[in-house]
Amino acid sequence: MASSSRLHRLNYFDGRLLTAEDFRDEQSYLIGRARRHNRHVHGWGVINGLDVRVVGNFVEVSPGAAIDCAGNELVVEVGVALSMPADARKLVVLLRYVEHGVDPLPTIASDAGTHDAVQFSHIEEGCELDLSEDAWADPHPALAPCTPGCGEAHDLAIARLNRTRSGWRRTLLSRRA
Repeated sequence: MASSSRLHRLNYFDGRLLTAEDFRDEQSYLIGRARRHNRHVHGWGVINGLDVRVVGNFVEVSPGAAIDCAGNELVVEVGVALSMPADARKLVVLLRYVEHGVDPLPTIASDAGTHDAVQFSHIEEGCELDLSEDAWADPHPALAPCTPGCGEAHDLAIARLNRTRSGWRRTLLSRRA
């Protein structure tokens, strides 16, 4: 039987020399499996929470969780308040996956001519909330929440806000039916 794609994972055996690249490959394999599972079983969109409301000059987002189109888990553990631009007329509340290195450790130089360096010992995964006046268009209007999405890691729009004469009109986005 022919297969259109094949997954590769490490094969452990006694006497095998493991390198940092082997461990990175192992992590990539496991992370990729989890993201494919999220996309194809659960689909993209808001899972729970992430309610958005305007209070004074702030946009408040409640705790909650979502999955982006790449299958990344986006978890807001505590409520967040974002300051609105004073002259804003239309805003989109965006949630995006981020990761960065933490816990730096010194490393041993691998070449005789290089100096000792520092590498991060861990990668911290998380998400950021942002307000945009420019991200009004849906990146893929034909792809409904709970579908696998486009497969790309991009901002997830969770609400649109329109200023009216009486205040702000809120439209929640990316919600599961």
